[in-house]
Amino acid sequence: MPKPNPLHNITRYEYGRSNAWWVRFQVGDKSSITSAFFSDSAYGGKRKSLRAAKLWRDLVAPSIYRQRKPRPYQGPGPGRVWKQEVSFTRDGWVYTYPAWCAWIRVGPKMCATKWSVTKHGDSQARAKAEAWLKRKQAEQRKYRRAHR
Repeated sequence: MPKPNPLHNITRYEYGRSNAWWVRFQVGDKSSITSAFFSDSAYGGKRKSLRAAKLWRDLVAPSIYRQRKPRPYQGPGPGRVWKQEVSFTRDGWVYTYPAWCAWIRVGPKMCATKWSVTKHGDSQARAKAEAWLKRKQAEQRKYRRAHR
């Protein structure tokens, strides 16, 4: 495993009589850049300004590079039917409703469906999802036979 670079995100800036260390963080697009400038004259020399730059970088980095949250569990694997809360956004409002869901892969294509419990009732929504899944499983078998 390679050693981490001790000057990661730190650049030496020497232009005319301006000597400093520059710490930069760029997250996402170029419009979101956080930076700080550590002048040798303000911190009493090259080593002291570097020490201050490293300290600032190490303090700020955790808030800049937050750990990515793991994706929420989306339901069981392919070929199963499950019930979950489905949400969608319209005009800035978030709506949720209970639904029976299913998904399966037919060849290179991923197929999914959801049937609203509010609209169809619990047992009918589940029956429709299971019937859909049976149709898609038949398509999957047909696809596999054709592409052996």
